[in-house]
Amino acid sequence: REKREEAGAGLREKIEESLRDVAALADDQVLRRLADLILAVQRTNFYQADAAGKPLSFISLKIASRDLSDLPEPKPFREIFMSSPKVEGIHLRFGPVARGGLRWSDRAADYRTEVLGLVKAQQVKNAVIVPVGSKGGFYPKQLPDRSDRNAWFEGGRDAYKEFITSLLGLTDNLVDGAVTHPADTVVWDGEDPYLVVAADKGTATF
Repeated sequence: REKREEAGAGLREKIEESLRDVAALADDQVLRRLADLILAVQRTNFYQADAAGKPLSFISLKIASRDLSDLPEPKPFREIFMSSPKVEGIHLRFGPVARGGLRWSDRAADYRTEVLGLVKAQQVKNAVIVPVGSKGGFYPKQLPDRSDRNAWFEGGRDAYKEFITSLLGLTDNLVDGAVTHPADTVVWDGEDPYLVVAADKGTATF
């Protein structure tokens, strides 16, 4: 890990040097935000593979949201973003110990805004149970026509399966009482084995 941290520090210096040559303010802002986002990533499934050794069909990133200055308040403790040809999704968690539902969103352009609004209310609901709340949402991208109700429902369930798999793929496990990180995963944060989710809109039967 020390070698990775040294290499990362060197890359950050190179990024800063390169940004000095950017003339346009708008370009500078975009590039700095992209750099901040990359540096805020705590884990990714990029190096993971399926049972056959092939790359996974989706990409997921675990992000330290509070390291990003331009995110709207309140900023989560961590969030996981995932994307694939089939589905996109987000899971916002406001502390190491948090719980909340996962919903099937129909808002392609702003499902994160939807989930953020819901988790504000969830924090109030969970105040007596756990310190903070969490919420997740996924947007299926390739659903069949809604006139075929069964096919449409199955498409949503398949999208949900991929979404929940992406969350589990970046979450630590407990094996004989010891925390185990996911295989083939570079871990920049500490131990994080807590992921508790529940049903929400559209997922009660999943």
